[in-house]
Amino acid sequence: MKKLILVTITLFLFSAGYSQIPWLTLGPKIGFNTSKITTDIDGVKEDMKAGFEVGAFVRLGKKIYVQPEVLFKTKNGKLKVDYNDPNTGQAVKAKYDVKLSSLDIPVMVGAKLVDAKVFNIRVMTGPIISMITNKEVSTDGSTGKVFDKDDFKDGTWYWGFGAGVDVLMFALDVRYNVGLNDIYDGDINNENPELKSNLFSVTLGWKIL
Repeated sequence: MKKLILVTITLFLFSAGYSQIPWLTLGPKIGFNTSKITTDIDGVKEDMKAGFEVGAFVRLGKKIYVQPEVLFKTKNGKLKVDYNDPNTGQAVKAKYDVKLSSLDIPVMVGAKLVDAKVFNIRVMTGPIISMITNKEVSTDGSTGKVFDKDDFKDGTWYWGFGAGVDVLMFALDVRYNVGLNDIYDGDINNENPELKSNLFSVTLGWKIL
């Protein structure tokens, strides 16, 4: 919360100093997301889980623009394990809830397809660096430990695709973020599995400038 207040104050100070620049837009934004952790492990099924995000954005440009952002997110996932351990032959059954809190910095490059006086329609794409700030992994009681929170990496990369609509001072964005690299560094059954996180989000921004 202190970080969010600091970001908001910085935005207002920034807008006061640069309020005369016609091609600059900035403001806070908030939204929700659904994320899914995918894996190549046999006997593990994945499911989506909801999360939230809050932060701020700056948009630079007119028809073509660059939009860097700072977002605090929760990225969650569900993993259902049901297989036999090849080393012991023991059945391993469990459900894992994974919650990853992160600081994400997207840098979107976009274009306005429609640029009317009251509204515009936009498309965008760009890289996202995600730095994990907190990890939580809970289980319903496994017959064998599978996922350990300490084995989730501290950072990862995404590539985002999306579209948006601005109406007056409001900016609605819809995006899909594709995980580019492995988020897990642990061994399972003497193998190093691949886990990736993909995310769909809807955010609403308020253009204070």
